[in-house]
Amino acid sequence: MHAAACAEYAWPYYGELLGARFARHPEYQPGRAGPTRAGLTALGHASEAHDDADFRAHLLGGISWAARLVD
Repeated sequence: MHAAACAEYAWPYYGELLGARFARHPEYQPGRAGPTRAGLTALGHASEAHDDADFRAHLLGGISWAARLVD
């Protein structure tokens, strides 16, 4: 999850799918979702986050949106 935007730099398609890349952790900023139903979260860097109910709800929301189960 967390490393998606800093991986596979040699794959142009993957970069286009993500819509952005980063070489370091940027400041928090608003994002936007494109029509390719791909998402990226800046959360999940620490393994402890995976035990957090709000983080799991965040992931479920993103997966549900990507699967077009919700708008």
